[in-house]
Amino acid sequence: MSQIKIVTDSASDLSHEQASQFGIEIVPLAIRFGDDVFVDGLEITTAEFYKKMEASDELPQTSAPSPGDFEKAFLKQAEAGADEVLCIALSSKLSATIQSAELAAKNLESDLKVHIFDSLSVTAGELLYVLEAQKMAEAGESTSNIIAELNHLQSEKLRCYGVINTLENLKKGGRIGGARALLGGALNIKPIVNIHTGEVETEGKVRTRKRAFEWVKNQLAELENPRAIALGHGGANDFEQLLDTVREVVDLDKVLLGEVGPVVGTHVGAGVIGLAYFL
Repeated sequence: MSQIKIVTDSASDLSHEQASQFGIEIVPLAIRFGDDVFVDGLEITTAEFYKKMEASDELPQTSAPSPGDFEKAFLKQAEAGADEVLCIALSSKLSATIQSAELAAKNLESDLKVHIFDSLSVTAGELLYVLEAQKMAEAGESTSNIIAELNHLQSEKLRCYGVINTLENLKKGGRIGGARALLGGALNIKPIVNIHTGEVETEGKVRTRKRAFEWVKNQLAELENPRAIALGHGGANDFEQLLDTVREVVDLDKVLLGEVGPVVGTHVGAGVIGLAYFL
């Protein structure tokens, strides 16, 4: 039986604790503030990022890892005993990251079998794919079965949403996509977008933070035996208030709680709430 190891990028917001626990390699993107460049998760923490972004007049930028970065991660998994590697990357419609992963896989094809899965998502959505793949790999499933299941989840089951305070970062960063319709009066609303088809699309809008939390609560209340739920935030000082709101309809012990890191935070700004689940 082949041993399958997982690789992902830092946009999945897999914590270093989870990565260590499961033996998953994280390939970090870079965050640039003017002339200063920081490696995501290694040279800047999530808390430091949001603090720095708040103090900066200039919108930070992200840059994809190089093919060499992915090659190192793939080879490290091979050294750890992997016969095959499955790399789960953030949406190809939002970043060139997957192109670097594909090139790295091609460069190593004579030495190591590497499979690339385009999550067509990011942060909590990408994270759920990573953890599902890991669970199946631990259960001894083949790579083909894992990828088939991820494709099934992608086509029918994943929902990934972001509740954000402003569209300004998305607009300036050129990632606004189908959510462009929310521009105009956006200063007075809390936009809700979805990111489960690869791009940022309009889901809705509410006028207050409280109503935004109620929207999240209602999404969770409608679920019947969901396979997995992930809920996170980026620089939101009212996240505990959100948890108090959703606790009425969901057992938080069954929810994966985490942070929305710098890669996504760069484009959506502080205060973002991320919600993803498999139906």
